[in-house]
Amino acid sequence: MPRPYFELTLPEAQRRTLEARFRQTDNVKGRARLQAVLLATRGDVGWRDIAHMVGCARSSVQTWLANFQAGGLEGLLARKKAPGKASPLHAAAVQAQLRAGLQQGTWRTAGQMRQWLAREHGIKRAERSIYYWLGKLSGVLRVPRPVHVKRDPAAAAAFRAQFGQQLVDLKLPAGRPVKVWVLDEARFGLHSQTRRCWGLRGVPVVVPRQHRYQWEYRHGALEVVEGQSCFAFLPSVGLDLTALFLTQLAASDPQAEHMVV
Repeated sequence: MPRPYFELTLPEAQRRTLEARFRQTDNVKGRARLQAVLLATRGDVGWRDIAHMVGCARSSVQTWLANFQAGGLEGLLARKKAPGKASPLHAAAVQAQLRAGLQQGTWRTAGQMRQWLAREHGIKRAERSIYYWLGKLSGVLRVPRPVHVKRDPAAAAAFRAQFGQQLVDLKLPAGRPVKVWVLDEARFGLHSQTRRCWGLRGVPVVVPRQHRYQWEYRHGALEVVEGQSCFAFLPSVGLDLTALFLTQLAASDPQAEHMVV
């Protein structure tokens, strides 16, 4: 005679609570325990079936269900503390500093964070451990946005605050439209990059590489109110070429006063 299925009978409200918790949790181990309990309430699967669907040992499923019956939802999700001395990185103060450092850009590499921990807290960890804690702190590898080394956030904030008044102080002629443009130049050229190539072991891989470049420069401006744009491709940059582009910009609307940032 086949072994009867295991059936866990729960009130409907408690079952809905389990289903909601299962959908909301992002902890993989917690989801496995919740799924095992939900499968047990179906009444048409056995221990072995539940273990196969959850992906764990049958003894683990039996332990989880026993914990749930004894302590409810909290008993099911409770985890025993690992033996041994706790890592100093578990300290709330250290983790707060690490999160603040990630947010402020104090370190951009795992090596920099590792050196900071050794210098400031005397905590020495392997690079693999640093990557683990970066993940625990919700750190991610992202493509950085380039910024000029001379960027001054205070000067940028002051410009935004004072720009309106500066336009008023120009005392432009009344009755003429005013267009405010933001302008920038960019250099374009072909870079040949040497990347990793397939080859045979012991045989050098040789690829040609370009060492001479030819550049072009693109001047562009965007009108901040109406969204108009103006571009020019020029062979270089300089005051004379910038003046040429400004002439082109003014010709786009001869009746207007053009302010260029």
